[in-house]
Amino acid sequence: MSPTDSLETAQENKKRHITAKLLLDDPGLKLLDIGSGWGGLGLHIARHSEADVTGVALSTEQHKLSSRRAQEAGLADRVRFHLRDYRDETGRYDRIVSVGMFEHVGRGNYKEFFQARRALDR
Repeated sequence: MSPTDSLETAQENKKRHITAKLLLDDPGLKLLDIGSGWGGLGLHIARHSEADVTGVALSTEQHKLSSRRAQEAGLADRVRFHLRDYRDETGRYDRIVSVGMFEHVGRGNYKEFFQARRALDR
């Protein structure tokens, strides 16, 4: 990392760092990306691990693009994106990641966020 890195390089470094922290060495781990946005992190994780990735977001535009990106990358069998509120997710996951959601959740809803997240643990 360098202060002169491009935005693209900084984003790639961030995704690499987060992926490493998730300890995805075991094949077949189920991972949920809450607030998956344009799908960049989920796609990165699918490319660099054997995890099965599910992303949830509320934006129809982000959902369409991230789903198309997964299809085009040939990863749609291991990474899928849903137009769904994280509070409506019912799966069970080995790992859960969320980047940039707190500004959307809001301080007054942190407790609800973590209760909903905890209910998804395997």
